[in-house]
Amino acid sequence: MGWLKRNKIHAEIAERSYLQWNLIRSLAFGERDWITLCAIFFVMSEKREFLSITGFSAMALGIFFLGPVFGMFIHMMTKLIYFRRKAAGTLPKTSDGLMRLTWMANLICAPVIIGLGWLAFDLFYLTIEGLVKTFETTAEAAQNIVQQ
Repeated sequence: MGWLKRNKIHAEIAERSYLQWNLIRSLAFGERDWITLCAIFFVMSEKREFLSITGFSAMALGIFFLGPVFGMFIHMMTKLIYFRRKAAGTLPKTSDGLMRLTWMANLICAPVIIGLGWLAFDLFYLTIEGLVKTFETTAEAAQNIVQQ
């Protein structure tokens, strides 16, 4: 009985370590996805510039807010795939097979991430651009009042 209990404990430790490793990897994938999307959106756009307050702020907002959301989305999808495969008894036996689960989750989540990333990028960029323009016009108006 001790031998079986020990093997069960080792299996639980291996599962927990995989899920923790997957969380870290998924968060990194989420950040990578956001940075890649921003680079693509900046290159595709004729009027948006990264080397501006607006462009840098939009990218930073996504890094701090959307990157982790994308990562958690990938992580939860990986957990869903993992536990479904575990229930079916078809879990991969190697670490490469487990890595493929994360890539599968990434492929499943990619359309949602691209769509949400595009909308969020536009929202972030336009909001910050509006705030910067408002600040500039307010500063100009204040200078005109002071000069009069």
